[in-house]
Amino acid sequence: MEPFSFEELPMAVTKLYGKLKKMEKLLKRNLRLIADQDDLMDIEEAASFLKLSVTTIYSKVCRKEVPVHKQGKKLYFSKTALKEWIKGGKTIPATDYSAKADTYLKENKLANRKGNAT
Repeated sequence: MEPFSFEELPMAVTKLYGKLKKMEKLLKRNLRLIADQDDLMDIEEAASFLKLSVTTIYSKVCRKEVPVHKQGKKLYFSKTALKEWIKGGKTIPATDYSAKADTYLKENKLANRKGNAT
């Protein structure tokens, strides 16, 4: 690369700016393409992503529990839709677990007492 004279500097900066803008457009377009390609998954990829078996995924599809797209006989899953589906699940506060455990223990103590009485 040849050094620029002071008079050539504005033109060099203009060319450099133009090239930078082109590179930015190319990068944005390529990132969108990568994101679009990465978004759709087949059933094996979806099972791996959700950490479930393929059989479990098929049963959830049959019960319409999981978001899916069907094209012919092939099932496609959107990574974004699956993430939203997971986030939309019911969350149970820790206090509810504690209350359920207490109820379970009380019921079992009563059942054991009745069983020992007979």
